[in-house]
Amino acid sequence: MTFFPPWWIVPLRYTFHRKSQDFSLDTVGHALRKHFIVVQSDFWYLAQVTIFLTIFAGVMTFVLGQLALKLLIDPVQEFKRAVADISHALIEYAEVYENPGITGRDKEREVSKELKRLSSRLNAQMYLIPMYKNTARIFRLPTRGNVVKAEKDLIGLSNGLSPANPEQSTLNRFTAYRIFQALGIYIPEKERLSPEDEEKFLRG
Repeated sequence: MTFFPPWWIVPLRYTFHRKSQDFSLDTVGHALRKHFIVVQSDFWYLAQVTIFLTIFAGVMTFVLGQLALKLLIDPVQEFKRAVADISHALIEYAEVYENPGITGRDKEREVSKELKRLSSRLNAQMYLIPMYKNTARIFRLPTRGNVVKAEKDLIGLSNGLSPANPEQSTLNRFTAYRIFQALGIYIPEKERLSPEDEEKFLRG
């Protein structure tokens, strides 16, 4: 028999009978409060972990980005800058190496020194690039073999500024053209030289 208190008594506990077990609102409320505290604690923990992981991911992204910049991107850019400087020098000093003995010995020494410096710089910049063979494919750089050819031709051009050989002017033009080709520097179609013409010239 269940006792129902008078209506004017404020009930402190409501109970009901279900499967021979008594449940009370205050017990349920206590359980809910406990569950809420646990859920709140878990949520706070997850929030802290999320913040930590976000910061950690940002720091790692920055660090990896800086490593890629210093170890890969910067050396590639410096190599391309060296190629650009070589292109500039070959165009600027064309009147010197295409007319050996005319511009004067002082100017020839200056150009010879600059061409040797560019050859050494090109070689050094290539070796600063990690895994050059694979990197060259990604960034479309000249192959290692072509870089070596360009280095040798730059040295050859620097040594060919004296008018000892009457055909030195033509030889220097072919040498400069090979450098342009080896480094992938654009040459206008009208200024391109034929390899067959070079072979004929060397044979003749």
